[in-house]
Amino acid sequence: RTAMTEAGLRSARGHDVLAAAPWDGCAEQFLRQVRPSVLVLVEAELWPLLLFAAAARKVPVIVAGARVGPGARRFKRLLPGLWANTRDAVTVWLAKDAGEAEALRGLGVREVTVIGEPKADAPRPPPAFTWADEGRPLIIAASTRAGDEERVLRAMRALPGLPRLL
Repeated sequence: RTAMTEAGLRSARGHDVLAAAPWDGCAEQFLRQVRPSVLVLVEAELWPLLLFAAAARKVPVIVAGARVGPGARRFKRLLPGLWANTRDAVTVWLAKDAGEAEALRGLGVREVTVIGEPKADAPRPPPAFTWADEGRPLIIAASTRAGDEERVLRAMRALPGLPRLL
């Protein structure tokens, strides 16, 4: 996973790849080190330097769940040449709905496919682990402070059956 925003960075923590600043040599260095076969951006993460560096390396770029906010319209209005080059560096545009697809066409994107909302519509991964006896309550008491253990034990006693404690 990569991240270009604070929210994305928080979501990607603990995964293999993080890229938090696609400026100057960062985009080139990122692509040189990671050597992706495809670059998938989500929603509106259109960083020109990253897209140009990917195009120079012949790395296809997919924008999944593409949406058009005021920033994209302002980008096209103020810097039409840069917008056209940025837009054309994207190989595949996948919009989250028909309205966004139409807005992208209004910004000059020729081919757009509607796929839905990738964050909401993606299948949920299976849990990282399961317990043999999932019928019993599970209590996790982590990073406890003085006095917390007694409250946890009281809560355990109030539960029916014998809860598991991790």
